[in-house]
Amino acid sequence: YVEDELDKYENAMEAYQKALQIRIHALGSQHLLVADLHNNIGLNLDSQGKYENAMEAHQKALQIRINAHGSQHLLVAESYNNIGLNLKSQGKYDEAIQVHGKALEIRLREHGERHPDIAQTYHNMADAMEKRCLWQPALEMYRQARSMHLEFHGEEYPIMAEAELRNIERLERRLTPPQR
Repeated sequence: YVEDELDKYENAMEAYQKALQIRIHALGSQHLLVADLHNNIGLNLDSQGKYENAMEAHQKALQIRINAHGSQHLLVAESYNNIGLNLKSQGKYDEAIQVHGKALEIRLREHGERHPDIAQTYHNMADAMEKRCLWQPALEMYRQARSMHLEFHGEEYPIMAEAELRNIERLERRLTPPQR
């Protein structure tokens, strides 16, 4: 099974690399479709635990998106989100929180307070905060994320709702003083 998963990522990477070369040749290295491929390559490499190589791909996607749309576009927020997840996976929690904050700022401005992307960003920030032992702010963000996920998806999204509930319960236990 593990070999099947590795083969899947390697096969996808081969296809992404071929498509990247074709798109660069046909469209130029700064085209948004090239950024999309860099993004996908980064996600693929993240999934394989190749975080430094993934970061390079995410940074390329981010720069192309900023050049094309400016620094306040939703595609830029998507890149920040992916960079934040990468940093969290590397144990760089403070940096991850900061970068997710950039994604959140853009998404709040573009979507308003209640949107599935906002919920996901809160969840990602809470996860990094929890890893940094910032339990109270993490708890609040998990609660906001869960509330929004239930609002938008109801109980149809059980995996995320259950995961957020477990996160909330775990942090509430941490923050509750022991009984004497």
